[in-house]
Parts: sequence; C-alpha cells; structure tokens
Amino acid sequence: MIRSNPHEIVLLGIGNMTNIATLFNIYPDALSLLKGLYAMNGYFGKENLPEACYNWNSWADPHASQIVFAAQIAINRAITLEITDQLTIEAARAGELFVANSALMKSVFDFGNSWLESSNKLTLHDPLAAVSIFHPDVCEFEKGFVRVETQEESLMGATSFRADPNGNVEISREVDKKRFYEILSGTLQS
Repeated sequence: MIRSNPHEIVLLGIGNMTNIATLFNIYPDALSLLKGLYAMNGYFGKENLPEACYNWNSWADPHASQIVFAAQIAINRAITLEITDQLTIEAARAGELFVANSALMKSVFDFGNSWLESSNKLTLHDPLAAVSIFHPDVCEFEKGFVRVETQEESLMGATSFRADPNGNVEISREVDKKRFYEILSGTLQS
C-alpha cells in the first residue's frame, strides 16, 4: 500500500512499536515513501515515572522504539505520555462527553465499560494520536532527537529528548484539551 500510494499514507502507531520497526527493517524504502508517522510513544515529563513499564509502548519493545524514533520520515511525531495523561477523565464524565446514542458509541461503551468500572477513569492516549493526524494543531510539538534506553534493565525503554531544529522527531509539548474533546466528541457523535 505504501509503495502504491507514495507520500499519501500516514501510519498511526499505538501500543508497542514492534510492527512499525519490523516494517522499516524489512522495507527500508517505506521511510521515504510515507507521508508521516504519528505514534503514541515516549515520556519526557519532569517527574520520574514510578516504574519503567509506565512508559508501556516503549518499555514493551525498546529496540523497536529506538528504530521508530531514529526513523527519517517526512513527519515523525510522538504523542507522549505526559501529554496524553492530561486527558484523563473520571468515569462519570465519560458519559457526559460520549453519549451512547449511536451504534458506534454503543460498541465503544460495550468494549470500554469494564475498564471504566475497574479504574473509574479513562485516559485518551490513542485517541489523541489519531486526532493529531487530522488536526495537527491540536498539539504543539518540539523538534529534536530521542534516545531510548536499551541496556540498563531497570530503565529499559526510558526515553530522553534533546531539542534541535534539525532533529528527525517532533514530540508533543502541549495539548489544547478543550479543542481535543470537541473534535473527539463531534467525531464520535456523527
């Protein structure tokens, strides 16, 4: 698909980066043929995470994250944990934002209600990554280089960032929460 549609496909990376890194290793020409990559990956917050596994998408396969963060793609954007954590809502508010008045929303609630009941909250990690593809100005990004820890077991998958205008990756630094909720709610209700 990427070869048949050069510079038209944007990949959405959620979960660990194994499949995307495998794609880049097997088909290195995909890098120059992609329009972009938006991945929910990395943590660059000021406070240390309680455990490395909190940065799950990198921790689960740090070598894959390293490949993805090093990729030279026209647009290589990371929607980061410290930004998506700002989109955590209480279970009661989820019902306010997302009304189960369509078949799509009923399916979403059927799938997600057990999570809401057990945790009493919902963090919209992957939806922000998806919305950012179509509304890239919902987040502010900073360009630079990302390093992924692949040696020290207790820090496995930890990510660090060095700002540089010539960098190959843009990481999210801010999110317009109000606009994001409006876009997501409007999209899911249509």
